[in-house]
Amino acid sequence: FTTLSATGDVTMNDAGADTLLIGQSGATDDTVTIAGDISLTDDNWSVTAAGLITTASNLAVNGDAITADGDLTITGATGANLVATTGTLDLQASAGNLTLTSVGAGSDITLTSADDITTALVADGQLYLDAATTDNTTTTGVLRMAVDSLTTGNSALYIDYETLATAAGTQSAIDVETITNTGSATIQNIYGLLLEGISADGAGGNSYGIYLPDSNWDRAIYAVDSVQFDGMLDLNGSMDADVSTYNVNSTTGDNTAIVLNASHAAGGVQLIS
Repeated sequence: FTTLSATGDVTMNDAGADTLLIGQSGATDDTVTIAGDISLTDDNWSVTAAGLITTASNLAVNGDAITADGDLTITGATGANLVATTGTLDLQASAGNLTLTSVGAGSDITLTSADDITTALVADGQLYLDAATTDNTTTTGVLRMAVDSLTTGNSALYIDYETLATAAGTQSAIDVETITNTGSATIQNIYGLLLEGISADGAGGNSYGIYLPDSNWDRAIYAVDSVQFDGMLDLNGSMDADVSTYNVNSTTGDNTAIVLNASHAAGGVQLIS
């Protein structure tokens, strides 16, 4: 049959077993309650409801899609799983946004992968983290990574940046916009980049806080503001003072203000006026 109408309960039995129960649970609400399993193994089957469909057991769809014009809610006393046992599980919003929301206080959204987690952005797409709408209180980083390296050439953050032929203006691989202090009286220091140190050098190698190995830069480091070195400044090349006057200033209390040491240079020290 193609149409089934009844004013009361309808029970469909298979060899004496109740496999599908369709009923009216109240006088005014339209509710279909399934006490056992629902299994749709043919794409000619469909379940359509303007109201609520609930099942106390499993809902298995082996041949077609599950479509909801409103909310599709999966609830369980101990949680629930949406699982594709074989093949790919696709969550797709044909129009509008696809939103994953965790509403419980302290509840997280966890993505666990046996391999990579990837996304392909459109031309003007962004991966955007909003930690400003709600004032942030974390002390370990809004974007946090914990990495234990077990391979050669590992990088915690790897950026392959390319400017194409039509690119114009200023380009930045990493752009830290203006750091704004809105008047806090308790902030002691603000750092644009903080490298807190390293536990020890590698076996037979060197450790550098910032390493610029390429010589194609016009300026490997360009600073408009003053640069302060509290340790030794070791120059293996020349120092070019591209100003009319070059000052080396000593501070009050320095025992030895300026030292010109040519003990390892064959030509000594040359002063040219």
